[in-house]
Order: sequence, then structure tokens, then C-alpha cells
Amino acid sequence: MLGSMYSAVSGLSAHITKMNVIGNNISNVNTYGFKSSRVTFSDVFYQTISGASEPSTDASGSGGTNPTQLGYGAKVNSIDVINTRAGSATTDRAMDVYINGEGYLAVQDADGSFKYTRVGILGFDKLGNMVDSNGNKVLGLPLDKATGKALLNPDGTLDSSKFVPINIPAAELDKYSGITIGQTGEITGIAQGDPVLSPASNTGWLTSNKISATSLYSGSVTMKADVTKVAFTPDAGITGVSIDQGANILGDISIDYDQVAGTYMLNGKDLNGNAIAVPGQKDALGNIKFYADGFVNNSNTVAGVAATPFVAGTPGVQGKTSFTISTPLAAGDILTVGGQTITCYVDAAARTAANAGAGDAHGIIVDTAVNQATAIAGMTFGAGVTTTSLGGVVTLSQVVMGTGNVTQADATGVTFGGAVGTLTFTAGVTNIPDTPATLGVKGTTTFDLPNPLPAGETIQVGGRTIMSYANALAKSAANGGLGDAYGVLATNTAIEQAAAIRAMTFTGLTATGTGNTVTLTQVTAGTGTVLASASGSAVSIDPLNYSTTGTYDLGSVAATEAQITVSTFLKSGLPTTLPTATWSAASLKPLTLGDIELNISKASFEKVGNIADGTLLGRVGTGAGVPTKIASLAAVKFTNSDGLSQSGEGYYVETSNSGKPVGTIPGSQGVGTFRSGALEMSNVDLSREFTEMIITQRGFQANTRMITVSDEMLSELVSMKR
Repeated sequence: MLGSMYSAVSGLSAHITKMNVIGNNISNVNTYGFKSSRVTFSDVFYQTISGASEPSTDASGSGGTNPTQLGYGAKVNSIDVINTRAGSATTDRAMDVYINGEGYLAVQDADGSFKYTRVGILGFDKLGNMVDSNGNKVLGLPLDKATGKALLNPDGTLDSSKFVPINIPAAELDKYSGITIGQTGEITGIAQGDPVLSPASNTGWLTSNKISATSLYSGSVTMKADVTKVAFTPDAGITGVSIDQGANILGDISIDYDQVAGTYMLNGKDLNGNAIAVPGQKDALGNIKFYADGFVNNSNTVAGVAATPFVAGTPGVQGKTSFTISTPLAAGDILTVGGQTITCYVDAAARTAANAGAGDAHGIIVDTAVNQATAIAGMTFGAGVTTTSLGGVVTLSQVVMGTGNVTQADATGVTFGGAVGTLTFTAGVTNIPDTPATLGVKGTTTFDLPNPLPAGETIQVGGRTIMSYANALAKSAANGGLGDAYGVLATNTAIEQAAAIRAMTFTGLTATGTGNTVTLTQVTAGTGTVLASASGSAVSIDPLNYSTTGTYDLGSVAATEAQITVSTFLKSGLPTTLPTATWSAASLKPLTLGDIELNISKASFEKVGNIADGTLLGRVGTGAGVPTKIASLAAVKFTNSDGLSQSGEGYYVETSNSGKPVGTIPGSQGVGTFRSGALEMSNVDLSREFTEMIITQRGFQANTRMITVSDEMLSELVSMKR
């Protein structure tokens, strides 16, 4: 009786194990990549009651007998993994992988151990490591850097020890988009193209551009171009026309001449493309002069005021400047004289009311030119300056060396043609009056050297800086040892210094004179630096004998150099301005600002002058993407995949009966291909599991009945004693 109970107990234990396996299968019915298991039973120990006997060979002998054995229950013989392939579940996630056939993915855990799985939930961490859903590094095949092909043995396989973790530097990974996994395991991404500048529609003059691959710029790019130099190309037969390099004129220019009225009108466009029409007037020498501000002279004057050249004396001796009020100033006109602003009022009451009733000490009344000049002469100007008046002429005289605000000086040592400012004499240089050499006609300027220039003294002559050196050795050492072609020796006398200056070569000028006097003569119309032009926008034309009324095409003004400023945005969104650069039409070199390089058409360069501040140049963005192979996943197979040991979380590990892992390319060597955007479902068959559960339940129930019946039989046996 007891033996039957022990047999039933072993049956209960075996059926409990099977129920556990069934429960595990059912619980993982929706686990990706799960493989169900089965349980097999076997009988156990037997007691031999009688052994088998051999039959007698005699005809009258006994026959043979079979052995008589008593069994003692059941046990679990094996728990087998059912490695059948399940169907795929579409996830539409590019980094999910379904293995369409045999094979496993290889991963490496934090301890460096290799594990194998069919659950292809993959991705990248912040360091660019490809990992699975548990953070284990995914292993791939090493690639040949030149060809991008996997490095395999001649038979197409690779030992697992040569697998490499798949890693893409984070900085590079950020440039990829649309990363996918192909059927043969290749991981492909669309590499972000290098930054490019897409020019705006109004930039036909921009022939090409280049942006650094490491550019930090993004978004719109704006541009401003200020023309600093221009060149004038006259039409055939036109001579004696001069345009300043800094003129506010670009494009074709012409002159309208009305012989009846005797008037001239200069027509063209300014740097911003606006049409200009400037009236012209003849000066005392017969030159026709045009200024964008409409005035004949360049000093700070108003209509009706003409400034004569400054007359300067030797240091310590008075210098003076005179100007004439040829017509009475109109109410509201402003004149700057000797550093003071003089305003013209309509009457005395208006002048008294000026400045909150305090009056205006430097204001004149609309009256005759003579009275206005007398009023100005009675005013007080800067220290060391006295004023006199004769008729409509006002003369300011400087009586103290190096002090006083006059109006303008000549080109020797100070600036001629500039704004009103402080007059400063150059020590040792006598400023003799210029003969105003208007561009287009000859002229001269003369200065004296009454004393030798001391060492270190400079003088501006004919656009050249002349330096006085202490001795010949210092002069020879100038300019890095090359010497100074425009230098004089302080050890020489004033006469010797003047002779040295006269021996020099100046642009468009000849230098003559005697003793300590130097006279520079402008010998070519439109060239030389005797006298600066009257205004940055001035045009001066030789006297011409226009025979009829009409328009004369003078030529074209083209830009030759511009200061270009580019503004854009950093990737952070903050605005930035790149360093200002100079583009020269003569050099034909690309314009480089930061890591933006621009090439501008020489033929269309004059259009640069029309670019206002904030003109859209284009937009910096990423270039077209290029498909790039990043890595190659390793597919692993085993001689006996049923011999793998499950370690949980969808992983298998190698055992002594599984065989060694062998790597290869998916789709070869008996390994299935990969499918991106899907995962393998569980292979649990619920109908089968439920059937097995019922059978297991009945088996368990029968074993419990065996124990119950055995118990009742023992109870009857015990009751016989009573």
C-alpha cells in the first residue's frame, strides 16, 4: 500500500512541474521572441520480484518465464525548448529587427559576457553605442574601411571573439537621419549634408559660395556692401573728366547742356541706385563742377556763401581765411565759421526769442550781405583769432601760433577740403598759399623749409609722407632695412632738405624750386594730388565748347573695392556679425568672412553698391543627405540551438552541447535574413497549452485518487484489528 502512495506522490510532483511549464508558456504568450517549452515524463526505479527464465530445450521441459517487476512511480525526463520560428509583428520602428529564419543577435553585457537573442529591439545611447532594450551592447561584424564590406573568413563565417561593439560617435550620430537596418544586416543612415548657403533670388552677382562643414551658422544671412573706391571709364572722345574714388556715383553718367540757358545737369545714379540730377556751375577757371549736395564749394556753407582757400603764414606769424557773402543769407540758413554756428533769423525779435529768450550771440538778421558780414566780423571766435570785415567779405586771422579755429587749410601738413576744424601748423614748415588746382586743370602748390626739419618730423607732400631721420644710418634701416625713398636727413640744412624733396617722384607732379622752396606742379589733367577734390561726390569736367543743346554721354563709373559686412545667426539662434572684409574687383580673390566664402562676379561687381544694409543674401541650411553604411549586424548560428541555455529576458547563453557561436552575414550560411520594422512574436500555441493543461489536470487528479484509495485500503486493514 505504501508503495502505491509513493508512486502517486512522484506522479503528482511530475504533473506539478508540467503545470509550471504550461503556466510559464501561457504567461509569455505576448512576449516578443519567447519560445515555449514542453515536459516529458519517464518511469523510474523498478523492483524485480522474479527474474526471467530460459525455456527448456527438451520437448518435455518447461517454457521460459518473463521477469516480474514492480515500478515505483514517474519523473520529469526533460523540459525541452520548442525552437520553432514564430510570425512577425509589425512595429513600424526602423530599429526593430525580425530574424526571418534561423539565427540570433549577439550582445555583450556589462560584465563582458556574450549573450544571444532573437528579440531585436535596438537603439543608440547618448554615447553612440548601439544597445538592446536592456542596455547591452549590440555586436557587429568588423568592416573594411576602404570598401565598407564585412571582414569574414574565406568560408563566409567569423569567430565570435572577433565581433565588435557597434558605436558611432555622438557628434557623427547627430548628423544621421532615417537610420534603417537592411536584410543583410547593414545599418544605413542618411548622413546630414554639409551646411550650404542657398542664395536669394536677387544675388546674380554671387557666382559661388562655400560653407565650412563645421559651420556654427544657421538661418538667414544678410549683407551690406559699402563701395570705398570707384573707377571711371570715359566714352570715346571724352577727356578731362575726373571722378573721386569715393564718389557717390555708380553706372552710366551723362551731362545735359542747354546752350540757350547756359546750364549743365549731371545725370546718373548714386550707390543705392537712386537717380541723381546735379546742376553744374562754372568756376573762375572755367571748369564745370558738380556736387551731390548742389553747392559749388566743399566747406560748411549754405547757398550764397563761397569759401576761398586758407592763407597760412609761417609759425608764429598770422594766418587768415576769408569768405564772401555774395548774397544775403535767407532766414533759417546756417553757416559754420571759426568753430561757431551762425544762424540767420528773419528779424531781431526772432533772434531775441531764440534759446528761450536769452537771444543768440551768434545769430544774424536777414539783411544785406554787407550788414551780415559786418555782424559776423563783430563776433568773438576761438582764442587767438581776430575778425575784420570789408564790404561782404569776412576775414578771420590767426595771431597766435598753433591755436584758433579757422576753417580749412591746404594739403601741406594739414587737410584741404575737409570740414571746419582746428588748424594746426607743422613745425618748421611754411605753408604758402595754394593755387587752387581743380581736378581737370593744372595747378601748383609751394612751400618753404625755413629751418631744417628736426629728426622724427613728417610732412605730407603730394600724397607722400616725408620723414626726417637723425642720420643716414637711421634712414637706411627704415622699412625693415630697405631704406626710405621718401626721407630726408635732419643733419642737412633746409636748402639740402628741400633739394632732396625736389628730387623725389610724385604721382602726376613735377617738383621744382630754388633754395629752400619746393613747388609741386600738376601736369596731367585729372591726376595728381596737389589739391584734394572738393567733395567725395564731386565730378569736375574741363571746359568744353558745347555747340548745341543735348545730352553728352560721359562714360561709366564702376565699383572697384567695397567693404562687405555679413550678418547671420548661430545655431543657438543668437544673431552674429562676421568680421568686415574688403572685396576688390582687381584681385578676383574670394571673399572670406569667418567660415563663409563668397565669390563675386567682376562683371557684375558694380551692383554691389546697390546692396543696402540687411539685404538677404541667402539661408544657411543642411545640404542634401547621402545614404551611408554605418555598421553591419552580426547574425549568429549554433550547431545545436536546442542546446542553448535560457538566462531570462529573452537571452540564451552558450553551453557545452550547443556548439560554438559562428558569425556570418544575415541571409547566408543557413541564417535567415533580417527585416526592419518588425519583431518576432511568441510561439506559444494557446489551444495546445490549454489541451495540455487539461491532460495534466486529469493526470494530477488520478494521482490524488490513487493516494485516496490507498489510504482507504490502509484504513480497512487497520480496522481489522478492532
